[in-house]
Amino acid sequence: MFTHLQHLSIITLLLLSACSNDTSSEESNTTKTIDIKETNTTNEEPISQNFDVNISLTLSNSNAQEIAEKSIYSSTQLKAKWINNTKLETSIDHFNLQLSEVNSTAKKLIIEDINSSLSNYTLTQLKSSTAYEVTLIACQNKQCSTSKKTATQTLSTDEEYWQIKGGNNYDDADKVANNTNTKPYARKIPSTSESYAGRTLLYYGPKKSTEFADGCYIAVSNADNDTYDNIANFETTIEGTAHGLIGSCAKDDLTKYTNPVCISTTQAITLKSGGVRLFFEATTSEDNMKYTRSYSIDSKDGDVGLDFNSDPLLTLCTPDDYQKGGNCEIKKDIGVIGDTDIHSSYFINARQGKIGFPTLDSMAWDESNGTFRVITASDSCGLSDNGLFYSTYDGSDWYTYTQDNCAVPLVKYAHGPVIQHLGQSRYKLYYEDATPLNDQEDPNTSSKPFHLIYANGANTGLEDIVDFDDWESGDKAREVNFVWSDGTLLTTKEESGIGDHMVYVPSTLEEQYIYVNLGGLDNPDWNKAAAGIGIAKLLNP
Repeated sequence: MFTHLQHLSIITLLLLSACSNDTSSEESNTTKTIDIKETNTTNEEPISQNFDVNISLTLSNSNAQEIAEKSIYSSTQLKAKWINNTKLETSIDHFNLQLSEVNSTAKKLIIEDINSSLSNYTLTQLKSSTAYEVTLIACQNKQCSTSKKTATQTLSTDEEYWQIKGGNNYDDADKVANNTNTKPYARKIPSTSESYAGRTLLYYGPKKSTEFADGCYIAVSNADNDTYDNIANFETTIEGTAHGLIGSCAKDDLTKYTNPVCISTTQAITLKSGGVRLFFEATTSEDNMKYTRSYSIDSKDGDVGLDFNSDPLLTLCTPDDYQKGGNCEIKKDIGVIGDTDIHSSYFINARQGKIGFPTLDSMAWDESNGTFRVITASDSCGLSDNGLFYSTYDGSDWYTYTQDNCAVPLVKYAHGPVIQHLGQSRYKLYYEDATPLNDQEDPNTSSKPFHLIYANGANTGLEDIVDFDDWESGDKAREVNFVWSDGTLLTTKEESGIGDHMVYVPSTLEEQYIYVNLGGLDNPDWNKAAAGIGIAKLLNP
């Protein structure tokens, strides 16, 4: 049993793997269902001097591998091992393991009822790049009324390492489709869909050409299974036809179109109620393309998500289709200060955003109350002009987390949020750190390092709702590393040149991918449009 000294109710967590004494028959890939329940923090196991045990505990990192002559280890696992030199006449009923994050206010965790014949245990689903303190407790009886502790051992999990597929530079790295540029978002079509069942769709910004203009276009994968081809090889035209939403971002579009919409980053979500909702940031003619807001549009082809035009003969939405009553009418989801047609967001600009929901349970969002959304914005109180803010859904509208009539930044200097569900109400949030550099002239400083923080809805309030206070603060952010196909780390400039990250998990967390644009203006040595959209794989989950 796994006892959490902070939570108030019982939940289930796949956390730990038991390994047998015989290392040749370790079962480190198996998981147990563990109960988490409240325990009085002062009611720890009594220590008895008469219980004569002699046990030494060690911790080690798990799943070692070599990349470019560097050893890396699992970012979510640690292995506890112990040597039992206790006399034969001393009986041990079972072991408990006690663990906690170093320098954290989180309460200790107790893993109970470990078989006394075991000599190792693998801790899984830990946080990356996080130091843990672990103590082994030998219990003389079932109640553990008599026990002895080993000395506490401390060790950190490794940082995450993502390997870009293909070559060792932007040009040579694999591109998931032709004509792609930036802003990728991938979504799998449900297996029950009438068309393209099981295939993956890629929503993306294209390279400008006579065939593709600004906007969000949609590509379909070449396979309908769980192979790599289903997430890394896309066709940008389907039966010879382009699909998506044409944007209008040119300076003369204000006079060229009735209601121009300059579309940027997107998130396409299957709805449990039916259909697909495409969320996107955009500027419009509402204020002469001055401020960015969040909009959405629902699909017209059910849960396929290829067609957003109500005209059955058309597969693309054009700049004249987005107005009220048009073939591609859009809805404003998050406005800005001064808008009279929607409640206040307390934002001056509402930019890139992502919605978090339990995707490991279902890729279809149930539109439930309390769903959270992390959005890049500048607030009206001047707390941050480029930070991550928090909104929650009440079943019909999004409401910004505020204090004293000011939007409160979750991370003060950051943009481009990426959310990944980790099971139950646990999530990780990636973002590009936008902290102002003290030395802008330093050629070795990345202008936007990729970072990571965690949340657990069970920390505060209702366990299945992830509140603002359930997130770690930005000062807890972990480093995230990218390597080329030969294993060499990207330089700081090269890392600055990748962006628009989107994590995609085909089935389980053992296999995680991330889409990125390859190259861009943030890398001064590249200083041109991206070479295309690439894909990287997490080497050490």
